[in-house]
Amino acid sequence: VRPMQNALDSRFLFYHFFSTEWRKVIAEKTISGATVDRISIEDFPNFPILLPPLTTQRAIAEKLGRHDALIENNTRRIAILERMAEQLYKEWFVRRRFPGHDAAPSAALSLGDIIKISRGLSYTTSEIDTDAGVQLINLKNIQPYGGFRYDGSKRFDGRYKPDQVVVRGDLVMGVTDMTQDRRAVGSVALMPPLKETSVISADLIKIEPKIDKLFLYAMFRYGG
Repeated sequence: VRPMQNALDSRFLFYHFFSTEWRKVIAEKTISGATVDRISIEDFPNFPILLPPLTTQRAIAEKLGRHDALIENNTRRIAILERMAEQLYKEWFVRRRFPGHDAAPSAALSLGDIIKISRGLSYTTSEIDTDAGVQLINLKNIQPYGGFRYDGSKRFDGRYKPDQVVVRGDLVMGVTDMTQDRRAVGSVALMPPLKETSVISADLIKIEPKIDKLFLYAMFRYGG
């Protein structure tokens, strides 16, 4: 896609393609096939788009671009901090070089001795094909090898149990994965602040530890 420079700012078009309005156009224009859905390349130039003046497009793109730069910088900082946390955990609890390690006793336990688990809910297609209900935290919310993703949740309009509800600080783990490399199985995340009632799907379990939750999270994520 090459915009006409005197009518359309390419950065504005880039951000427009992420918008709800554009997704609605795609939903209306997509051709459903027996095996795959597709967009007609011949009809694509006729897709509608609402454009503000070029100066407004550039102003919008500039502002969104600054936000993207901040997100990218924060993402890099988070990655650095996660690597530091992993190295600290391994230094202290894998190589056992923490302060006072010589006098610290250790014990072999089963996970059942120190945790309680709650399995997430199963659902039907009709219960998630909706804009109503509560937020459904599922396997797509778990980053490969650990961490939380905000953009993976769905809506769920059905019945759930109190122990399937998650709130800020809850520890969850992926227990199923259909991808080839199986990176989500055993991966954990701590729930961030959640603005609404949220429940977990059957792909996840909620872990309620009898020991320090942050230590257990670090063990699952960085141990090995």
